[in-house]
Amino acid sequence: MAVLFGDADWTVQLPSTKPLPQFLLEEEIPLLHLYHQAMKSGAQLVRCPTGKTSFSWLEPLGLAEKIEAVHNVAVQSAKHTQAQGNFDLLVAGVIGPRPQTAPYANERALEREVSEPAIYLIDKGVDCLLTQGFEDLNTLEIALRAIKDVNRVPVPVSVFFRPGPELQGVLTRLFALGEVMGFEAVGLELPLSQVARIRKSDLATDLAFGLQILPEPTGAVLDEPRALEALWQLEPTLLLGGEGLGPQAWEELKQKLGA
Repeated sequence: MAVLFGDADWTVQLPSTKPLPQFLLEEEIPLLHLYHQAMKSGAQLVRCPTGKTSFSWLEPLGLAEKIEAVHNVAVQSAKHTQAQGNFDLLVAGVIGPRPQTAPYANERALEREVSEPAIYLIDKGVDCLLTQGFEDLNTLEIALRAIKDVNRVPVPVSVFFRPGPELQGVLTRLFALGEVMGFEAVGLELPLSQVARIRKSDLATDLAFGLQILPEPTGAVLDEPRALEALWQLEPTLLLGGEGLGPQAWEELKQKLGA
């Protein structure tokens, strides 16, 4: 079984004194260094840190008018690093949800929130798009329709979702969305201790399945050998470090996975 191993959440290494969009605009050399470290680690897919750079994230920072520039820097820095190091990998543009503190928005506004970053990411040359951080299926479905509408090239799209306690219905709906909209892969964002909740029979046979491994919640009990066995039984084709799982933790986990 061929598995594509992606990067860790290397944004955990960013300085806490500066918001991510501001860092992207002002810190070119540190950004290039972080990209190089991610690519040098052997990742076959490296994500641009654009999951929190849509209008609703930028507006409170006074950077809404810089939205195209933010996405341009994120993609072009990745592409430059890839070319300079001759790295054989995919550069993925990430699309995430609005901040939870953002004011109410109707469906049309939610579509614009996603379509604008998607257009910039595709235009700047990402190899694929990837959703992450979504915790509401209705919002994710709106986002996926918006992506599909502007993805004229098209570039492959992988759909990741962060589920709550109910999993079976979530997987059924996710795979239905993936099949109807013609996306490349469907996946979940979960701590390793929760992977055993997924049953192989719940997965569609004609769509690739991926996992983003999140850090373990405080107090979680992890039976690591059982969790690793459960993971491989799912036959994932894409594995990444989820939000908050930094390079060191991801490298340690990859070694246990035999990467």
